[in-house]
Amino acid sequence: ASLGGAPGGIGSRFVLGYSHYTKLLGVPSPAGSTLNEFTAPQFAQKGNTYYNISSDPNRPLLGLASEYRLVNLTGQLDFPAFAGKRVVVTGDYVRNIGFDRAEVSQRVGVDVDPQTAGYLLRAMLGDVDVKQRHQWQVFMAYKRVERDAVLDAFSDSDLRLGGTDVKGYLLGGSYGLARNTVASLRIFSGDSVSGAPLSIDSIQFDVNVRF
Repeated sequence: ASLGGAPGGIGSRFVLGYSHYTKLLGVPSPAGSTLNEFTAPQFAQKGNTYYNISSDPNRPLLGLASEYRLVNLTGQLDFPAFAGKRVVVTGDYVRNIGFDRAEVSQRVGVDVDPQTAGYLLRAMLGDVDVKQRHQWQVFMAYKRVERDAVLDAFSDSDLRLGGTDVKGYLLGGSYGLARNTVASLRIFSGDSVSGAPLSIDSIQFDVNVRF
């Protein structure tokens, strides 16, 4: 839904979404069998809760220990600043309501506390869409995604080089070099929320040309 949004006025909008993933849960194979090894994810980044689904103690294989049913709320406020520039403030919140502490703990073999929430706060100043020469925008964001808030396979691959169990910030800006030619710089700094310490800082610079 949206409210306002006139080109020179104040606009706001919000979106509520729900994602229900099926057939992602890892299923242990019977003793001496590889029957259910296909339930191990074909792609993962890092962060989610996994457990061993292999029947061979010498060849562990990790499967997802939790279901993922995500409720996601996004809100945005857009208002004029100066000289035709605008300020856009965005908030995004997600919670995995599919996490069952008792079931996950039983699969893993230890008590697993629910870490199932994530949020993003972002602010931008400048031109909303940089297309022309000398147009610009600067932005900053803070993000915190707990271990099982979302699927680590589908999470942002930039902050701490992907995955969940991550918190950190983004600073950046874009500048129009010519019509449909934009240079952008982004600085990322990410740390673990509760898992093993892992801090990664990265810088991205790119030039995009639209045709």
